[in-house]
Amino acid sequence: MVVGDKGVIMISDNQGQTWARQQIKHGVKYDDLYSVAFTADGSSGWVVGDNGIIYHSSDHGTTWIEQKAPAAVTGALIKVAVVDAQKVCAGGDHGTIVCTTDGGANWSLQNIGDIGLFDMTFTDADNGLGVGEFLAIVHTADGVRAGKSNRVATA
Repeated sequence: MVVGDKGVIMISDNQGQTWARQQIKHGVKYDDLYSVAFTADGSSGWVVGDNGIIYHSSDHGTTWIEQKAPAAVTGALIKVAVVDAQKVCAGGDHGTIVCTTDGGANWSLQNIGDIGLFDMTFTDADNGLGVGEFLAIVHTADGVRAGKSNRVATA
């Protein structure tokens, strides 16, 4: 599965030989999408993009439901990292990090400063890393429970 410009979600079920476009939102406005990630079994997934948009699928990406980021999130969410079906974090513009511990019913917001975050990953349920502008590296050792990160290095 890949995501992109103007709300595009493309899916392939034959190792990329053919692709089908999915319609995730009806209406006039479509946000650009930047990242998609699924649980290890592929059943639950999240997509993030412009204007703090978050979509969730609980059926292997067949259907997508919009989830609400905190109202203060107005910039793009660039990367989403999935720990499991309940724990997910996304990061993006202006040091924004949003995390959920309940599958996306509620998202907590943290801001680590005015740096763009470009990539995030979790090495296990507790340890997460993010990288961003100006050689910034952020780390959390408490997973998504508290939604808190600590900047550990910048240039």
